[in-house]
This record gives sequence, structure tokens and C-alpha cells, in this order.
Amino acid sequence: FIGVGGYGETHLRGFLPHHHAGRIRICALADASPSALAAAEKLADIPSADAYSDYLELLDRGDLHAVVISTPISSHRKIALQAIQEGLFVLLEKPPVPLLSELRELITADTRRRVMVAFQHLV
Repeated sequence: FIGVGGYGETHLRGFLPHHHAGRIRICALADASPSALAAAEKLADIPSADAYSDYLELLDRGDLHAVVISTPISSHRKIALQAIQEGLFVLLEKPPVPLLSELRELITADTRRRVMVAFQHLV
């Protein structure tokens, strides 16, 4: 999870039951806000999940399959492109980017069709 405050917390809450049921493994949380990161660590209560103040450290792990990006909209493009370059599946919070030209760039970069934009959330 990259960005765990706001909607990032909502996504984390939605994925936690799947983690506890063994269907997925939440292994890392990242947020530039120390308070948001601390709150997410407490909420998740997953001792094996690493916490990062810099999302680049999270992306450097080498053991990820997917990321959820719920950061400020202005950062979506940069983070999503980096995740795409790492070959990861990406769940990108809406709106995906602020400019249509940036959306076209993401679509072009996503040659393996691994990026999904989150427009709905079911609990």
C-alpha cells in the first residue's frame, strides 16, 4: 500500500479480511505522513508488514506482485509509472491523473494491462 491515509485507509480496511483469510499477503505500507503510517500499522496489526516513509524503498523490495496507490492525485503518474516499470499490478485510486495527456502516457506505458483504476469500493 502506497498512501495509507484517507482512501488508502479505506482500501487497507477492505483488503485486511482477505489478508487474514490467507488469500493475499499485505507485506508493506508506505506513507510520507508519520501519523498516517503509524495509524495504518496499528489498524493493520500485521507484524510482518514493513513500513516505509518513502515509497521508493517499498518499490525496491523485489518481492511485490501488486501495489495499491492512494496518494495525492498529483503524485499518481510518477508512482504508477514506476510500479509499471517494476512489472507490478496496480490498483490506482481515482482520478488516476489530473491531465488527459498523463492518462494517455499511463495507458501507453501499461503494455501488459496491469493497471486498474478504483472507482468503487465494496466492504
